[in-house]
Amino acid sequence: MELQRVNNIENESISESKGTNSPGFSNTPTNHNNRNANIPKLHTTSSCCSSCNSYNTSILFTIIVFVTMITMQSPLSEAVTCYECNKTQLFCQDKFTRYDADVPTCEGDVCYKKKVLEDGKYLTIRTCTTFQEQNEQCKLVDQPYTNICICSRNYCNFATKNFASFLTLSIFFAGFVGVVAFISG
Repeated sequence: MELQRVNNIENESISESKGTNSPGFSNTPTNHNNRNANIPKLHTTSSCCSSCNSYNTSILFTIIVFVTMITMQSPLSEAVTCYECNKTQLFCQDKFTRYDADVPTCEGDVCYKKKVLEDGKYLTIRTCTTFQEQNEQCKLVDQPYTNICICSRNYCNFATKNFASFLTLSIFFAGFVGVVAFISG
């Protein structure tokens, strides 16, 4: 009789592990080795982390915009094409429209625009030149009045006023987007 009782207990244990219902036993297996079974699981996402993700996305977007702007700014080849005309040609003056027919061009490292005061008149020279360390800027030189602008994009020496650097504007825009993303994040 004792042997039969042991066999019944073993059979009940086997049927319990298989998930079958046995009289007097629960259908749910009990795992006594798992110490963490009754500890509640923590959520991995919180409002702090979601705002961090939003901030990281904003930073990534700002970096992508900045790199795109830099890529657009830099010439694809070493030579750039520039308008070329001198102070004696009327179409070269600062009412210059880049759509004038037969405006000569040249190729060089940078485009160059020089506006000079001679005999009480402002005259403009547009050409290309070799690489200058002072790239993408305008500066005033005393002779008595000479304004020199250098840029490194194709046909960038058409501007009628001091032309702002596209790179400077790009950096400002990317910084503005980053600040807005930081504040709203």
